[in-house]
Amino acid sequence: MSATPDARPSPLAGLPRPVAYVLSGGGSLGAMQVGMVRGMAPYGLDPDLIVGASVGAINGALIALDPPTAPARLSEIWGGVGPESVFPGSRLSHLVTLARHRTHLCDPGALRALIATHAEGRSFADLAVPLAVTAVDASSGEVVTLDQGPLAPALLASSAIPGIFPPVALDGKLLYDGGIAGNVPLRTALAAGARSLVVLDCRLVQLPNHVPRNALQAFGFSLAVMAGRPLWDQLADLSSQVPIVYLPGPSGTDRSPFRFDHTAELVETCEQATDRFLAQLKVDGPGLYGQPQATVPLPRRRRWRR
Repeated sequence: MSATPDARPSPLAGLPRPVAYVLSGGGSLGAMQVGMVRGMAPYGLDPDLIVGASVGAINGALIALDPPTAPARLSEIWGGVGPESVFPGSRLSHLVTLARHRTHLCDPGALRALIATHAEGRSFADLAVPLAVTAVDASSGEVVTLDQGPLAPALLASSAIPGIFPPVALDGKLLYDGGIAGNVPLRTALAAGARSLVVLDCRLVQLPNHVPRNALQAFGFSLAVMAGRPLWDQLADLSSQVPIVYLPGPSGTDRSPFRFDHTAELVETCEQATDRFLAQLKVDGPGLYGQPQATVPLPRRRRWRR
């Protein structure tokens, strides 16, 4: 974010340009990104481009509209977001929707209206900072990068969680949530020309702090490993090429991406953690600065920097 009157010496100022913010998916855990943006604000670094998936696409668009005012705007918007704003209806209504449509539980109308409040009538060209969001072709499984044309349908497509929402028809394709093919779209940012990455990860893919103790925990553990290993391998590979600043987030897996009663806690916790992290950060060339999560053993082929 742009420097403020109380701006502090920024360890991010020396990052090679262009600098990309990379925002992950994570449903209601997107509140973490609000805290990260607020924590970065005193250090005065606006992105040159932004790449996002799912809720990271929505938050990324809100930042790209006007980076200097993003911390305040995100705080205000997220303060008014609840389950009815995104996942409306009761369990019974979800079952009725599933029986009627067979492919999804929730009507996307509430999410569409939320996105329209901030993006309707705007295009990617209207943004102050270039934005690219990812989606997945429902026919082929291929990743689709959206960076041109109307903004609102692209954000809806990038956020269309399979099974929860229907796919979105756009440019002759049916598109699902970009997070299912790569919840942290690092390679998309590099393909867009980034030479440094600042990662705002919602920690959706996170192992528990203990060995699984029941079948549900074991299932969650398997999903976390399957989804997380490609990310860890990408970090090991890409951090040898560019600096990757991985902002901190809370550990643990006790926060649901479908509940919004933890928004204030996540914003405050991540703002404080980001401030502490940046206050001691020293960037010295390519490498991974920070880690996606403390509880996951990372590949040993790279030296992880702090």
